[in-house]
Amino acid sequence: MWKITADHLASVGERSKVGFGRTGTKVYTLFDKFRLYDDDGEMYYEGVSAGLETGFEPLNWAMAYAGCTEIRFLNFETGEWEIL
Repeated sequence: MWKITADHLASVGERSKVGFGRTGTKVYTLFDKFRLYDDDGEMYYEGVSAGLETGFEPLNWAMAYAGCTEIRFLNFETGEWEIL
């Protein structure tokens, strides 16, 4: 499961993708933080996830929807954003 928590593409008056995500029958605690970027390094979305099979599920959506090419997850031990 994953969820977009910040949409950096939405302008005032546009519909934001905040809250978009996949749901299933399991209940998860959302704890992994991720950011989605385009090929120029511009951050498009921020979100949280749990129970991902590969880690690429949010990127697969953002790639098709907005042209994102990179996903980074927060390493809670170092505080650094790491490219998956």
